[in-house]
Amino acid sequence: MIRNSTRTTALTREELHRLFTLNRETGELIWKIARARRIKVGTSAGGLSANGRVYIRLLGRQYLRSRLVYQYVHGDILPDEVLHINGNPQDDRPENLRPVFRHPDKVLTQGYLHATYDLDEETGGLTRKVEAQNRVDLIGKPIAYRINGRVYVSVLGRKMPKYHLVYMYVHGYIPEQIIHRNGNLSDDRPENLLAANMSQKAWNKGPHRGRELPKGVHVLPEKEKRGKPYSARIMKDGKRYYLGSFETAEEAAEAYDAAAENLFGEYARTNGRRTNHRELRRWRSMDLNSRTIP
Repeated sequence: MIRNSTRTTALTREELHRLFTLNRETGELIWKIARARRIKVGTSAGGLSANGRVYIRLLGRQYLRSRLVYQYVHGDILPDEVLHINGNPQDDRPENLRPVFRHPDKVLTQGYLHATYDLDEETGGLTRKVEAQNRVDLIGKPIAYRINGRVYVSVLGRKMPKYHLVYMYVHGYIPEQIIHRNGNLSDDRPENLLAANMSQKAWNKGPHRGRELPKGVHVLPEKEKRGKPYSARIMKDGKRYYLGSFETAEEAAEAYDAAAENLFGEYARTNGRRTNHRELRRWRSMDLNSRTIP
């Protein structure tokens, strides 16, 4: 019976380069040195076994040629298994070989993510570094899919939001809540992700769907308008604050934005307008408790 070690230790990449030349077009290893009488320099090493794979005998042991070719090209950190992308076990060309690393992890950890995925910090994209579950997916292939506008990843038998994995990849844990700073739920760049609790996430909510007015802006009843038809209000910790009445919705939105930056800091979701610094200073110095709405 042919036995093959799962991890080659005595045989190094340096030794393989000393013994063989790799024909990258065929995947054959060609003898450079005659280690035994039966070996002829310049001939292809190995023989076909009953299971349809090519084995090479070295140092008193049988090695799959595919594993030796992988080690010849990539070095001495060997995978648990080498798969053939086109399904032909005799096609050991380097571009046809894909590694399989089987991780015993049952709990998602930062170490597991680093071992299994590459993170592109400029895009927030995750790509698989190694094969998993014996599936042949090309290395470097994106591993996310969309459901109702959100991006998810299947990992360790679980479906998880990709931004959870990106945050753990960088910081080592998944917080109670994660906010996308720019409001784009598909933008999972690490710099766009902010850890939060439930209250902080509520501060960061955008306006309700279908609402025409900016966030925090309301139309006053006719009897209260007095030439200023719009009001601005804001809420924190169950308290509502009246910010005043304004001639335009834009002015009211600016007041809301300034107050939000004052109350919520980096968790504020503003209307995207450029805050008037004078207005911002006014709201920072104002005692909002005096403006509590009962």
